[in-house]
Amino acid sequence: MTDLAPTDAVTPTALPAVLFVDDEPEVLDGLRTSLRRLRRQYSFHFAHDSTDAFAILDREPIDLMVTDIRMPGTNGVELLRQVKARHPDVLRYVLSGEAERELVVQAVPITHRWLTKPCGRDDLVHAIEDALRHRRLLTDPAIVSAVARADALPGPPMLYAELQELLINRDVSVDDLARLVNSDPAVSAKVLQWANSAFASAQPCSDLRGAIVRIGLTALSQIVLLAGVADLLQPAMAVGGIDAERYGLHIANMADIAAALAHSEDAPITRLGAVLSHAGLLFEAGYMPERLAASHDTALRSGRTLVEVERELHGVAHPDLGGHLLSMWGLPSELVILAVAGHQLPQHDLEPPLPPLEAIRAARLVAQHLPLASELGPAHLDQIPEPLTAAVDRWLLAVPSIPEDSP
Repeated sequence: MTDLAPTDAVTPTALPAVLFVDDEPEVLDGLRTSLRRLRRQYSFHFAHDSTDAFAILDREPIDLMVTDIRMPGTNGVELLRQVKARHPDVLRYVLSGEAERELVVQAVPITHRWLTKPCGRDDLVHAIEDALRHRRLLTDPAIVSAVARADALPGPPMLYAELQELLINRDVSVDDLARLVNSDPAVSAKVLQWANSAFASAQPCSDLRGAIVRIGLTALSQIVLLAGVADLLQPAMAVGGIDAERYGLHIANMADIAAALAHSEDAPITRLGAVLSHAGLLFEAGYMPERLAASHDTALRSGRTLVEVERELHGVAHPDLGGHLLSMWGLPSELVILAVAGHQLPQHDLEPPLPPLEAIRAARLVAQHLPLASELGPAHLDQIPEPLTAAVDRWLLAVPSIPEDSP
């Protein structure tokens, strides 16, 4: 078995534990050397095949497994499947170089994040931190288990994952990207809509290839991810007593308002941050409905917000869960911050255009003035302090056209 040397021993129960699996000894040696400085922050374990991996998993409380895909015998895909079945609370990352497309397609649905070899030390450390930063706040074993077990939300939407796989290849062409986007009519429509919006250009564009060139790869990734998150607006139960379709409309309204209040160049990330700020609540609705229902009922009885009650009852609220999920996806930290901190009230009475974070916070309050807000119920509404009431009225006027309240 390839594991920590005695001189590297740490207390695995006191530190977040990470298991690396790779059949190449030099890869494991390189990882051990490059991560040595972090041994006081993490408990690192190393295995050269699935047998060694399960020997470690069966005796140690592992938080995160990082595995290669192309290995002799039991390959990485089968290892991921078995870990998901036998140790479902373990987060599953892939660190692999070139892999057959068939393996990639099989691995993506059971992988929380895909890292590509060669992976620099700093990038790898950031990925580990992303996986475990928010997990340390989740002290309820039921929440940790639900996050790791869920198949849909904690993994990036499939089309987004496929897009990131293409973008890793420096030789990828615009035609390749266009073919991928064209596989999803809804995403294609969104890309064309954005390319023809006032933010992009006044010239009409009806060609998907031209639209991708016009909006750029960053905006393309954001649109694809946004569309994937929108697909998650179909939870098994109503969100806190609200019809899922109506709640999805509320999210879309808030995103439109946030984009309108932001600087034009910040509109894409602001819109995306507004949508992603609801990821934690959608996760609860789909995977922890009983917990959400109990918290919602308590909030209604006590006259407090859902976030306040969740923090009191569980020590963690749905914005914190959302931050954990987005970090697991490997999204940029600025997006995670927007999604989590966007649930707070605006810090200042500012005149539009606003920075992205303040635009999202302001949009939360503006969206509450729409007729649809009456369906949300008090548990989902913020108490607007007196100093901000005049600001909300001004922000309302700054939105060119308030979204409609019908699907």
